[in-house]
Amino acid sequence: MRKGAGWQRAACAALVIAVLCFAFPRPARAIDEALLNKDLIAVFYEDCLDMRLAFEPIGGGVPVWVSIKDVRLDGAAPPRCSQPLQESSDEVSALIETASGRMLQARVIMNPDGVQGAMLLEITPGKKGPPIDWEFSFSVHEKDHFYGFGEKFNALDMRGRVTRILNKDKHAGDSDDPAFFDDRSYKAVPFFMSSRGYGVWLDDPAVSYFDMDSKGQGKWTLHVKSERLRLYFFAGPRLADILARYTHFSGRPPLWPAWVFAPWKSRDVHMDRTAFEEDIFRQRELDIPGSVIVIDSPWETCYNDFRFNEKQFKNPEQMLQLAHDNGYKVVLWITPMVNTVNIMDMIGIGAGQCRNFDPIEKNSGFVLDDSGHTALVDWWKGRGAMIDFTNPNAASYWTGKIKDLIAMGADGFKVDDGESQFAIKGVYHDGSPGYSMQNYYAVLYHKFTYQAIEESLKGDGVVFARAGAAGTQQYGIPWAGDNFADFSSLGLPSVVIAGQSAAMSGYSVWGHDIGGYITRPHRGLEGEYTGERQTLELFMRWTQFGALSPVMQMHTTSNKGAWDFGLDALSNYIKYAKLHTQLYPYLHALNLEASRTGMPMMRPLPLAYQNQAQAHEQRYEYLLGPDLLAAPVVTEGALARDVYFPAGEAWVDFYHEYGKEYEGGSVQTVPAPLDEMPLFARKGAVIPMLPSDVDTLVSADMIKGQGVTPMDGRLEIHTWPGERDSLFSGVNDLAISINNTEGGKDLCVSGWLSKASIIVHRTIDGDARTEYKDFVPGQNNNCVRIY
Repeated sequence: MRKGAGWQRAACAALVIAVLCFAFPRPARAIDEALLNKDLIAVFYEDCLDMRLAFEPIGGGVPVWVSIKDVRLDGAAPPRCSQPLQESSDEVSALIETASGRMLQARVIMNPDGVQGAMLLEITPGKKGPPIDWEFSFSVHEKDHFYGFGEKFNALDMRGRVTRILNKDKHAGDSDDPAFFDDRSYKAVPFFMSSRGYGVWLDDPAVSYFDMDSKGQGKWTLHVKSERLRLYFFAGPRLADILARYTHFSGRPPLWPAWVFAPWKSRDVHMDRTAFEEDIFRQRELDIPGSVIVIDSPWETCYNDFRFNEKQFKNPEQMLQLAHDNGYKVVLWITPMVNTVNIMDMIGIGAGQCRNFDPIEKNSGFVLDDSGHTALVDWWKGRGAMIDFTNPNAASYWTGKIKDLIAMGADGFKVDDGESQFAIKGVYHDGSPGYSMQNYYAVLYHKFTYQAIEESLKGDGVVFARAGAAGTQQYGIPWAGDNFADFSSLGLPSVVIAGQSAAMSGYSVWGHDIGGYITRPHRGLEGEYTGERQTLELFMRWTQFGALSPVMQMHTTSNKGAWDFGLDALSNYIKYAKLHTQLYPYLHALNLEASRTGMPMMRPLPLAYQNQAQAHEQRYEYLLGPDLLAAPVVTEGALARDVYFPAGEAWVDFYHEYGKEYEGGSVQTVPAPLDEMPLFARKGAVIPMLPSDVDTLVSADMIKGQGVTPMDGRLEIHTWPGERDSLFSGVNDLAISINNTEGGKDLCVSGWLSKASIIVHRTIDGDARTEYKDFVPGQNNNCVRIY
């Protein structure tokens, strides 16, 4: 390492860092001049503001270099070095001075929190003062693809776009900047990954902007106004490794209860108890499996007083118990507003102030405006104030009300709203600046709801969330919010993109509204929408996509059930609802993996096949876990579609042309009849499934109704044998392996099951065959010769 004049010129090296991952051939100069050498990352510099980052490339070879292009603080020229570096084995620090004379403490911390392959750049003012306008630009390579930034509906690859990190209702009728209409996101996260193998996270909830080379100038730029800067860099080279490092800091989902992974039935409005009971009994009569009924708004006597409206729902406790008896958990809609004026959209709702408003206000439980008065917000259910979760008393009030509803029989909560247009730049109890709460409000809202559920239900409840920011993924399952019931760029195609974008942003478990939410007249980005496009075809295609999503939920403003779209649609829904339920052991195993590593259940092809150029071109196909390739049909009238089959694998048709094999590395046109979505199993996969007669995934001891079949330990183990050994690991210590042995293949099982049928899918000389074998635990060392 050089000293002398070169060392003095590096006095600002905390701002001119470079990251060097050591698992690849490195230029000797980079090693010699590494400022810090710590496992996967080293700090490298040329001069005070001549910064380069080098990352290990996917597949080895020449390092991936990223250099700083420009730094601006408060719009002024780059800061100048004030004092020489202070260096230890784990960090480097320096004092720097801005053009206005403000002193800043800068630190580079290696392996923060013990995470190898992570580095934190932290710059903090020496004295408290106004927020600083930070702007950093870094170089872009012509082959860079950028993924992340939250749940984006307009693009999966954000290269060439400017994105705003501000969670916002896509259809909010406010005076938003037109430049960001198509960029609106319910879940906005200042994190992204480059396809070349590095990730960046701005650890700050303030509104920020990322320009990902929109003008073709060969640079991406971060712009944020905040009191300090905390910028993480994550090494790869695999995108999955970057996600694991990012979610170590921002959080991972819990292992959700089993019943989450059976179909959910919701309506925009249950007009009365009769409608609620129809959802229970009609589904059971039609042999539609399901474990969740959602009661959306309205259900209260006031928005939000947490009191059931008994003019709408007679004897609500008995009603919730009826759902439980028939194998359903119940999820209730809530928002964090308490009204002074209500929209009277149901008999039994009063026009005036909620009875709990005054007690909350007297205990300083609401967000205040700049004058110190309770801040009132106009929203779609009237006018009210927002709970201030930074006030411990208000948070305690909230969790207490959630627990009261759980005691009545609620099993989870659909936490609606909470985005920035509601979380105004007000005054918060703990002194948090309003500009930082617009995104962060959702984190607290979800956190205290989840906390109440955990304390009451001990892992047997759920939060279903619309708004999101970095960190909300650890408190709830996000759903995609309000989307058009059509095939437009604001309908089904955009939701397929959004699920993949969310997956690349740390949201490992995710769902959406089957059928499309917006079916009534509504002015959207494409003009006046008439609500007449929720066709049988749309419903069938959205059902198929929903079944191959982590959470399968039907919810639409038309209030229709699957039985309202005709016999073909009903048959399609039953088929795919059963498939989703049967996939429970596989889905829950993916949730378990997500809780441990942050690996999403839905896996965009760039995540799984990062080094395949064609994988980065795909927007409407993805993997569900490692073994199922799903290709939703998002074009109206289409009866075929092109599918890219990733190289290095062979893929077997799951449905239409059962057993037909496709070699990887090619794009082929495949049939897509209206009642089937192209779906393929990876050759070599082993996927445990439930029998098709399972109606619900709630525990058997909850069920009191007749003719409702729960899980009982039976499994169907499906396998498509390949050349390699296969392994499946799931919940309850379930483990399945297929091993090449002398003379054939053996399938071995351990863990949770009482009896299994082994179903072997093989193609011999072009002839698809299905072979069945019984498996009884305890016999033959828990192994069966499959061929």
